[in-house]
Amino acid sequence: MAITKLSVNDCGSVNNVDPALYVLSYIIKNNYSGANGVSNVKVSAYTSTGNYITASSIKWAGGASAVTLVFSQSPWWEIEADFTLNCGTKASCNITSISITGNWGSIGWAVTFNTAGCNINGTNGSTVPVYIKGSISESNQVTVNNNTYSATNQFMITQGWWIEFWSEVLSQLIPNSGLTGAKWNNGNPITGLGLLVYDVNNILKYAYNAPGFSNKNVSSMSIQSVGVSSTGSQYNYSMVINAVITPSGFTLGRIIVYMYFNVNTSAGGNTPIAIQGYLTGGFTASNIQWSSVYNALQYNETVTQPSST
Repeated sequence: MAITKLSVNDCGSVNNVDPALYVLSYIIKNNYSGANGVSNVKVSAYTSTGNYITASSIKWAGGASAVTLVFSQSPWWEIEADFTLNCGTKASCNITSISITGNWGSIGWAVTFNTAGCNINGTNGSTVPVYIKGSISESNQVTVNNNTYSATNQFMITQGWWIEFWSEVLSQLIPNSGLTGAKWNNGNPITGLGLLVYDVNNILKYAYNAPGFSNKNVSSMSIQSVGVSSTGSQYNYSMVINAVITPSGFTLGRIIVYMYFNVNTSAGGNTPIAIQGYLTGGFTASNIQWSSVYNALQYNETVTQPSST
């Protein structure tokens, strides 16, 4: 389980799902193929007088560097978007909603914040700063055969995807951010899956399509997006990866899952996908008994997003 949070000035409520998770869900569910990568990004707002405005400038907030913000183990970012108020015939007005919008190829995406109760206001023509934040974190538990265990999560696939998506968004919003977007190829963004499973003694039990390893006791892998659902005051996104395996009994030590992407890899740069062409996820845990009758392995990642902040 992971938690993502998007907020404006710690008061604006989120009106729709994190676009990184929306895009990933769409790609998996629709076998999406086409021009890839983030484009046409902008930050806009509406005032209490009904006027549409766009941010006059966007910069990092809090003084931290782009790489520190986005590529930490618990990644987060915070930007300041400055708006010049258009209040029409009124002397002053509030910013009632703010949106970050863009495209992923032909897929349009947006995240909108209801800021009516935030008292973000000023006189007509004045510049008002708004602070927009995003973060994602993961839990320390894993469920196997309906039993919950403590675990040390490695870098989750959805976490890595979230970083890649938002780094591309922010690199367009802040041209001098130091972030670089991956160079995506035409075709399905997801080109394959891989798997490594070790027992508690670090003996490799299963391998499939993993860098530097021969396949072992795995015949196939598939991916499914359960999709994005809205329940009460939150949005939930779930992704499931299945592997068909040869039954074997042992005490589970580590699971590492790979998701490969259709990108031009490079020897450096500030995006994880552009560096190696894949993201990894998984966990390390002990005292989890793997049954000799299991013939499939299921790896779940679920992300919960509060719809209010």
